[in-house]
Amino acid sequence: GTANLWDVTGQLIAVLPHQGSVYSVSFSPDGALVATAYSDYTAKLWDITGQLIAILSHQDIIDSTSFSPDGKLVATISRNNTVKLW
Repeated sequence: GTANLWDVTGQLIAVLPHQGSVYSVSFSPDGALVATAYSDYTAKLWDITGQLIAILSHQDIIDSTSFSPDGKLVATISRNNTVKLW
């Protein structure tokens, strides 16, 4: 039910809580944002400090998240074969 962000020294930066299992975590190209996907049909967009920015919803479990190369879009992919660009 959580994703933990650690720095390279092993120091915990943030705990990203949610209801359900974590299926995917991806970082924006500049490292400033994190997208997480969960079994409760949502993905969440966070800043690197753990501040919630947005909740992204599907009609099924979200298996994967990915940022575009320029970091301006995030894609979410659900088990009902739906891809959304945000």
